[in-house]
Amino acid sequence: IDVDDWNPATDEALVSRFSVDDLESRSANHPALCAELGLEVGPGPLVVSVSRFDGQKGIDMIPEVSHLLARIPTRMAFLGSGDKATEAAMSGVAAWNPGRIAFRQGFDAALAHRMFAAADFAIVPSRFEPCGLTQMQAMRYGALPIVSDVGGLHDTVVDVDDQPRRGVGVKLHAVSGAGIVDGVHRAARLFSNRARFERVRRRAMSLDWSWDGPALRYRDLYGELSVNSG
Repeated sequence: IDVDDWNPATDEALVSRFSVDDLESRSANHPALCAELGLEVGPGPLVVSVSRFDGQKGIDMIPEVSHLLARIPTRMAFLGSGDKATEAAMSGVAAWNPGRIAFRQGFDAALAHRMFAAADFAIVPSRFEPCGLTQMQAMRYGALPIVSDVGGLHDTVVDVDDQPRRGVGVKLHAVSGAGIVDGVHRAARLFSNRARFERVRRRAMSLDWSWDGPALRYRDLYGELSVNSG
């Protein structure tokens, strides 16, 4: 990702800028976003989603299990647009759960940055995902990913329960409504252990998602190819 654009220490869209070495400054973003979206400020985690609405991204599964998600002590915020049926369903979910679930239709880059800066988790329930950038952007801003175990999500997110010393997020056991509910439950349990949660957050924020490493690997690869072709 573009780590200059996605840099919480310099991001002018944020109420309060921060870094992995200054997480105390991050805390002001949470109540500010809740006020902006009409969400309650509660003790449980804030889970967000920034996504287009189509079959690949899996957001259409959320309304089907919204009554179960509403029982988990979280608040949720969704930003996105696309499939009209999913847009209408998400509007209904938010209307039925005022203060607990918010939905903003469309795409707003500045709001996306504020959502990741305020959130504890970012959910990406894709049915398939060749690469995926959302989970990287979220981790950069301290929102731990809740993701399907597919494609690029599988490659970039280590599950905290499978590998406690390396984990940076939660992987869904199934790409389904039930899998989403289980994943959010697991995220809420992780959040309830605040010391562990903060360790995982720092670990996720410390990952390098810049192009520096890939650029060097491409350079070495092209060097090998030119030698072999010569």
